[in-house]
Amino acid sequence: MVDITVLFSFKSTAFQMDSLYRALHPQLALGSKSVQPSSISSEQGTLHAHFCLDPKSIGLPLPTSSGDIARPTSTAVLSMGPRRLTIQLRPVTWKQVSPPAGEPVAYVGSMSSIVFDAQPDPDWAQFSYAKWARDSKGGLLLDIGVQNFGPNNAGADIEIGYDISGIGCASGPNTIAEVPVKISYQLGTITALSGDPDYAELVERKVVLHAERCLHNYLHISLGGTGALASGEIRRIRYRFGTDFVAELARTLPKDSFSPRLVSDAFVATAIGGRLYPRSVKIEGVDALQPK
Repeated sequence: MVDITVLFSFKSTAFQMDSLYRALHPQLALGSKSVQPSSISSEQGTLHAHFCLDPKSIGLPLPTSSGDIARPTSTAVLSMGPRRLTIQLRPVTWKQVSPPAGEPVAYVGSMSSIVFDAQPDPDWAQFSYAKWARDSKGGLLLDIGVQNFGPNNAGADIEIGYDISGIGCASGPNTIAEVPVKISYQLGTITALSGDPDYAELVERKVVLHAERCLHNYLHISLGGTGALASGEIRRIRYRFGTDFVAELARTLPKDSFSPRLVSDAFVATAIGGRLYPRSVKIEGVDALQPK
C-alpha cells in the first residue's frame, strides 16, 4: 500500500473547524474510483486526511527492494464538498516491513504530504443538522438547520427517507403503500438553534413507501425547499407531522417488512439541488421517532 497525507485549510480562522472539514467528506478520485480517508484529524486549524492507495491504482509496479523510488505519472482529484482540487502525485519511496511468519515480503510506500493551505473560504451553505423531536402534546417534529457561509444562496429542496435491505425473510406479496402526511413549517432567521415554537400552517404532501419482504425497503418524503438564504444567515426549519407516520406504518405493514427501530436508525435528510453541503445528514433523536 501507499500512504498519502493531504493537508487542507481555509484562509479564515473562523472556518478552520474540524466539524466543517469532516462535513465536507474528503475523498480522492483516481480515475473512476473514489477512495475514502483511512483517518481524519485536525491540528491547529488544518485538516489531516490520510489515504491508503493500492499501487496499481496509481500505475506503480510492485517494488523489488527497500529504498526503491517510483514516480507516478497519474493525477488524483481531492474532493472537499463542492471543491475539486487536482493533485500531481509525488514520488513514492518503498520500505520493507516485517510480514507475519510464512507470509511473503511486504512493502509500504510513502509520499511527501500534499498541502492545500489557506484555500478560499466556503461560498456555500452548510446542512448543519436534522433531528426528530416531540412537542408538548406528543406530536412528531423534525428540525433541520442550515447556515449560509457565502453570498445569497437559492437554497435546496429537502427530502427525508431511508434505503435499507429487507427485514426478515417470510414469504408473501410485496407491499406498496401511499401514506398522506400533513406537515407544517416555518422559516425564520435565528441566532441560536434552539427553542420549541408551535406553527399552524399545514401543507399536505404524499409519501410513497416500498416495503418488500427480504429484499429492498425504502421510503422517500419530499418536504419542499428551504427557501432563499441571505449571506451569513442561520435558519432553522421545523416540520410538524400531523400524523405519526412511523406508528401508522408499524401498525399496518407486516412485521417482517417494517421495523420501527431499524428504520429509525436509517433515516437521513438529503438536500436535492442547490449549493447545500453535505448533501445528506443522519437524522438524530431516533428515540423520539419510536411509536408512542
